[in-house]
Amino acid sequence: MEVLFFLLWFIFCPIFCGIVASNKDRSVVGWVFGGLILGVFALIWVLLLPPIKRATTPTITTPTSQLTPCPFFAESIRKQAVLWRFCGSKLAPPSRTS
Repeated sequence: MEVLFFLLWFIFCPIFCGIVASNKDRSVVGWVFGGLILGVFALIWVLLLPPIKRATTPTITTPTSQLTPCPFFAESIRKQAVLWRFCGSKLAPPSRTS
């Protein structure tokens, strides 16, 4: 019985805490140590925690009708651009049609 308790406390709980924490994008090392110290309580705790949601940067899309090829690079740029943002090359000013 003591061997079973030892295996549960010092082997299975830390390993399962680390696996669950990894699946929820949480600190694996921290939860392995938590499993060593708190045992089954840490396992229950990490199972109840929600996964961490990573912040995503929004992508800004420009419609292709507002893009033109750059005369210096093989990139598409906005028609209103007068300066290339990466190297600072000056572009022809946009034609004003009213």
